[in-house]
Amino acid sequence: MASGKSSAAKAKKPGSTSKPTGGKKKPAKTEKTAGQRCPRRTQKKRKAVVLSDSESEADEDDEPLEDKPPPKKKQKATSRHTKNKLERDGLEIVEDGPGSADDEEDVQDEGRGEEDAPKDDVDSEKELERARGRWRSPIYAFFEEDVVVDYKDDRKSHLFTCAAKGCGIRVRRFLDTKDAASSGNLFKHARGCWGDEAVDRAIKFGDANVVREKLVKPKKESKSITEFFNQKAIMDRSESLVLTQSGVLHRVWAVRWVAEDLHPFKMVADRGFLMIAKSGRPGYYVPSPTMVSRDVKVVFIATRKRLAKMLQGYSGKLSFASDAWTSPNHRSFIAVTVHLEVKGRPLRMLLDLVELAKSHTGVNLAVAFRDVLHEFGIESKVLSITLDNASNNNKMVDHLARILAAFEGEYHHTRCFAHVTQLVARGFVGQFEVKGVKGEDVDGLVDDDVHALLKLAENMDEEEREAKRIREREHGGDKELEEGWDDSVEEDDEEWVSEVASLTDEEREEYEKQIRPVKMALVKLRKFSFKIVNSSTKLLPAWRTVTADLKLPNRLLPRDVRTRWNSTYDMLVESLIFRPAIDKMSDPEEEYGLGAYRLKKKEWTLLEQLADVLKVFKHATEFFSRETPSLATVIPAMDYIDTTLTNQARDETLDKAIQTAVGMAKKILSKYYKLTDLSATYRIAMILHPEYKLRYFEEAGWSRGWIQNAREMLEEQYDFQYKPEEGDEDSQQSDEDIKAIPEGANIFDHLPSVKSTRKLASAAASEIERYLSTGTVKVNNPLKWWTDNAALYPNLSHMALDYLSIPATAVDVERVFSKGRLCLSHIRNRLSAQTTRALLCVGEWSRLDLVHMDDIKAAAALPDLPEDEEESEDSVQEGWDRIHELLASK
Repeated sequence: MASGKSSAAKAKKPGSTSKPTGGKKKPAKTEKTAGQRCPRRTQKKRKAVVLSDSESEADEDDEPLEDKPPPKKKQKATSRHTKNKLERDGLEIVEDGPGSADDEEDVQDEGRGEEDAPKDDVDSEKELERARGRWRSPIYAFFEEDVVVDYKDDRKSHLFTCAAKGCGIRVRRFLDTKDAASSGNLFKHARGCWGDEAVDRAIKFGDANVVREKLVKPKKESKSITEFFNQKAIMDRSESLVLTQSGVLHRVWAVRWVAEDLHPFKMVADRGFLMIAKSGRPGYYVPSPTMVSRDVKVVFIATRKRLAKMLQGYSGKLSFASDAWTSPNHRSFIAVTVHLEVKGRPLRMLLDLVELAKSHTGVNLAVAFRDVLHEFGIESKVLSITLDNASNNNKMVDHLARILAAFEGEYHHTRCFAHVTQLVARGFVGQFEVKGVKGEDVDGLVDDDVHALLKLAENMDEEEREAKRIREREHGGDKELEEGWDDSVEEDDEEWVSEVASLTDEEREEYEKQIRPVKMALVKLRKFSFKIVNSSTKLLPAWRTVTADLKLPNRLLPRDVRTRWNSTYDMLVESLIFRPAIDKMSDPEEEYGLGAYRLKKKEWTLLEQLADVLKVFKHATEFFSRETPSLATVIPAMDYIDTTLTNQARDETLDKAIQTAVGMAKKILSKYYKLTDLSATYRIAMILHPEYKLRYFEEAGWSRGWIQNAREMLEEQYDFQYKPEEGDEDSQQSDEDIKAIPEGANIFDHLPSVKSTRKLASAAASEIERYLSTGTVKVNNPLKWWTDNAALYPNLSHMALDYLSIPATAVDVERVFSKGRLCLSHIRNRLSAQTTRALLCVGEWSRLDLVHMDDIKAAAALPDLPEDEEESEDSVQEGWDRIHELLASK
């Protein structure tokens, strides 16, 4: 269709297409069309197709349709099968005539210019304008606005040109039929060209003009509308994107992309990325790195304001987990996660990550935590705080009880069970560690056994540091933190040291002799693994050859890091699998030079026993690192570990050194087991778990007095926090009584009896009795069970949902720190504290679908910024992230 012509100029005289010229029958003029499918899919010369609107797909602004047979027009070049199919679809086939080309106007005026347009054409133009005012269906958005008035066989019609780039198919609508307003073939072509899903989704957005102006036009210049509509992550959100311009959308998804996947801002300016984004679309809009950085902060501010409102309006109590962290670029942060129940499922999210550039004393940690809650306006909703067992956290809890009125201190302090498990596991395996020494420090020793051990362990500290670097490089940081708890332990946290120190000199000397063979076996295995990995030209190829010959898996032994007991367990398990290969390569008669690390049969037995003992801790760590570890399972887990350690300490088949080490680990577990008695959270959560109730304690043989004490804790907290006020009960009962009074009767003729009043007053209190009187129920999700039974226990269910939402571990906080390590790589160490905070928070919130599109679109609507390749310290105004005062004023 030639640009610049009016519709009137393009209208043809009635009958003009059917009159021959020059005495010969003139071939029919062609419309630029192909088949029913979009012609963009083929480059061959095609038959032109005009769709007649005889079959329809109705929409709200069209008239009811009547069946109308398709026009019949024979074509020599069309097969009978194709002809019949197209006729059934209401299509006309017209052979391309001489002079017709795909790049020319398909329906041409035959020698008539605009100046001699008849009055009938002027009337047609006015009629067309009136018709346009009625075309509100979204289907019209798929076609060009410039509709052509055309005559075919003396029949007046409108020609609609497909708006898809490179298509050009025209749909003909005859105006002399009862279904002249039908849009059936418009739908038919749109579905064939754009796709069913695109049309169906467009229908939801309604107005054709809005869809055309804000969606179709921008999108047809960059990518197909089908691809756009098929973006399920966008279209499934509650907000409609019809009004969003193309450039805004690019900024929206740039924010999500860099925040969720922790990409550098500069990635949007990478040459390779720009080549991919702009290939075939040189005008495709890509925001600058500086703009994406600014947008992330704006989204951070907008989202946390909305999250504050959400949490303030939450009907239940909130629980938290927290920990401190020093980033790779030497900035100190405190992270706070919030935990609650939503629709029978636990919701765990990062609340904030704030810089704490001062000593991490208990008082400073408490003040920083209190300030975060105050900023969100939720300091009155605190139920419990989960922390690891560091001594400064104990002081933090004590100080919080003084400065946070809603927090009951140690009574509602939850100790991270993953950290407890870690300390106990280290208490066992840490007794067999040997610190690396330099050669000159070994030669003067008298004891031959000690000399041999330390000589073998020479420079092991340096090797361990190298192994740690390799481990982190292979996993892109601390990969295990993505899956669970960070199992590293600082040396000053190793509590087994104090247990050994409690021994007498004679006992300690005897104990050192017992554990020396275990130490020797571990040192040999660690050194063997290190030698293989760090000999890429000789030993590593030999290892692969040997394992292949022995039909063993093609992988390396895990590198053990002394402060990570999980890595020790992994190395032990893998070494037992690869024992044949280790024995072969450490054979002194072989040429590998690894004879010093040959493991004796007795040493293999010790390694196997070590792995068996550590297995229970590995499984416990994996279980409590899952997405939904319930606090109610902590005491049963402690009981199981305690029983397992007790049996192993008595197992005469174990080596004496292993038995002794197990006994010391059991003492560490008992220490933290006793600390659970100081907190009410564990027992209340257990009783409110439908699978446990009081029956677990009874069957486990707990004393009657202890069980009664646990029940009294539950009843005390229920009466204090969840039992409805008597006034509320009376008011509720009065309303019910009034509703039961017959219409027209005197109210005082129907006063409730004393008996019924007492019964109703004790109804709430009886919820605990009714709940405990029923049997236990095996459930996978206790939160779901309580939401399903909320009508039966209207008050107790609120308490259960609160206590069963308390996190058993601080794993979610550790995952934040893990992502922080990935975010702050050595090439990105100038990232500011404000940007680090915004990136990690927005990334977590976006993954949970807590970032609304309106938040991002508001940021994307801000003016562009000049490009800046630096990700250095930002200059932000004081109070840039302030939300509390704004919310309080609304």
